Amino acid sequence: MTYYETGIRVQAAKGGYDYVDVFVTQSEDEARKASQYDRRNYLARLTFEADGCRTEYWCDGRWSSEP
Repeated sequence: MTYYETGIRVQAAKGGYDYVDVFVTQSEDEARKASQYDRRNYLARLTFEADGCRTEYWCDGRWSSEP
């Protein structure tokens, strides 16, 4: 099962990141359109399989395991 997530990633006060204004869908097209609005600065693809979850980020026109 695959989900797409887009939102705003901001530096947290105590290190790491916080994610706000998050939108989740199973449609890649819908996620890509949503990622262009409201200052959203990341688009992720989360793939759930029997052996765990794989997260990839849209960067420089391709999916990558690095944000």
